[in-house]
Amino acid sequence: MKTIISFYLHRRFLNKTAILLNVVIFVALGVLFHLDKILSEKKTYPVYLDASCSSVADKLMDMDRIYTDSTEELDEYHTLHYEEGWILQICQGDGRSVSEKVENDLRKIRKDRYLLGADLKTREFLDQYCAEFTVKLHDQSPFDINTLMVSVIFYLVLTYSNMIANELVYEKASHTLGMIISLVGERIHFFSKIRTAYLSLMIQGLSIAVSFLVWLFIRFQEDHLRGLLKYLESNEMTADISLSGEKVWLSLLIVVAGLLLIQIIMMIITGLLKNSEEVATFQNIYYILLVIIYYVFILKNQTDISIGSFRSLLSYMPVRSMLIMPIRLLNSTATVIEGMISLVITLTATVVIAEAYLSSYRRVLLK
Repeated sequence: MKTIISFYLHRRFLNKTAILLNVVIFVALGVLFHLDKILSEKKTYPVYLDASCSSVADKLMDMDRIYTDSTEELDEYHTLHYEEGWILQICQGDGRSVSEKVENDLRKIRKDRYLLGADLKTREFLDQYCAEFTVKLHDQSPFDINTLMVSVIFYLVLTYSNMIANELVYEKASHTLGMIISLVGERIHFFSKIRTAYLSLMIQGLSIAVSFLVWLFIRFQEDHLRGLLKYLESNEMTADISLSGEKVWLSLLIVVAGLLLIQIIMMIITGLLKNSEEVATFQNIYYILLVIIYYVFILKNQTDISIGSFRSLLSYMPVRSMLIMPIRLLNSTATVIEGMISLVITLTATVVIAEAYLSSYRRVLLK
């Protein structure tokens, strides 16, 4: 079995496509570790209040930290000046937003001063006319943490679900399947496929872990992760996430167990097909259906995928549990015990299907 597994792994990872994939993953991790710098907002420049602004300088500086009366340690700044009217000199950046803010702040100071000498009726009118109102933006971003989790799971399914099936198609096309099964037996052949699939996942995971540690070291040398941690703490995507080590590992096990079950199911279906043309047609339909299902989740913004009694029931069903249960664990709508129950159900279904298939494994593949 070791020789067969070694041969499969060598063919799978020592090729240009696998190397290119690892390079892409390495670059993608580098982007994630510098997400705060890539998505950082435009730099805001302070507004310098020169000597002509002495009458309003204190009030403006009390209203916002953007105002300053000193240019020490400032390389670039806007300048506010009064000469028969207010003059704002913009150095660079978004001048419209800065000018609107300065204009509104100056109007507020002028209104407050006028109210001090106004009678009661005028004050009441101005208070109502100039009353501030609160704008609450209720906009659910289409890219939330649930969508991220769904994207990762669908990527794994698209990439690894046909792994064993494609090996069988290759062996059938090269007319080596019957010879290999005759030499090693159907049971060893079957479990070597499963072990190869798991070892492939482990090797890919190890490659990602190494890339992760490399970028972690690089970013730590830059600023001790301060910028990235600050960005994650202030980002709405991570506001409701409650992660613990046991939940992360349990979610990973549920996804891997679900992948194994899908691989076995795909191997059974592929084995029932007569030739590589039928297999290719089936896989095309399978991929199209997966893409359609994925975009249904994205377009409908399924942030409530883990909420509801029916969805909770689906989180215990094999295959579907690998999508719903990790999200429930991530959002703290499921306990670790519930996650373990889902994992046991998936593993039990996998063992039952595998043992049932083994009895007809040789006959189905060699027909």
